Amino acid sequence: MNADAIKKPLPDSPLVAAYLADLEHALAHSADREEIVASVREHIIDALDAGQHAPEAVRTILHELGPVERIAREASGSAAEPESRTATWGNVAATVAAFLSLILVFILPFVAVPLAFGALVAGLVTFPRGSSRRRAVDWLPILISAASLTITLLGALFFLPAGDPVPAGPALEQSVPAATVQN
Repeated sequence: MNADAIKKPLPDSPLVAAYLADLEHALAHSADREEIVASVREHIIDALDAGQHAPEAVRTILHELGPVERIAREASGSAAEPESRTATWGNVAATVAAFLSLILVFILPFVAVPLAFGALVAGLVTFPRGSSRRRAVDWLPILISAASLTITLLGALFFLPAGDPVPAGPALEQSVPAATVQN
C-alpha cells in the first residue's frame, strides 16, 4: 500500500463516500476488510490524482471498479454468486409444481388446487426482491399457478349446477311405487 496515498485526502464526493460505505458493509464479515477498503480508497485517490474530480470522472472510476458485491466475492475467494443457486433451484421446484398443478386441473382438480397454492407461495418466496436481475423465469411459477387456480375456479363455476338439484312435484311422486290395496 502506498503511504502517500493514505496521507492524501479523499475527494469530497458523495459517490465515493457511498461506494466505500457500501464496500465496508459488503465486507462486514471479512477479516481483511480494512485492508481491502484501504486498497480501494488508494486506487480511487490514485485515479483521481490527475486532477479529475469531476462527477463524471468519479462515476467512470467507480464503474471500472465494479459493484462492491463483486469485490467482496473476490476478496472472500468465492466465484459463485451468493444465494443465486438456492433461489434458482427453489424457483425450478416451484415452476415444476405449477406445471404439474396445471396438468392436474383437468384430471384431479382437488389435488391441483393445493399444489397450485403451494407453487404460488413458493414462487413468491423465491422471487428476487430488490434486484434488477428479474427474468421471465422468475415469474413462471407465479403466473402458471395463478392460471391453474383461475382455470379451476372457472371450471367449478361452469360445471356446478345452477338450479335446484332435487326434482319437485310430480317427478317425485311418480318415482314412489303405489301401495296395492287388497280386499
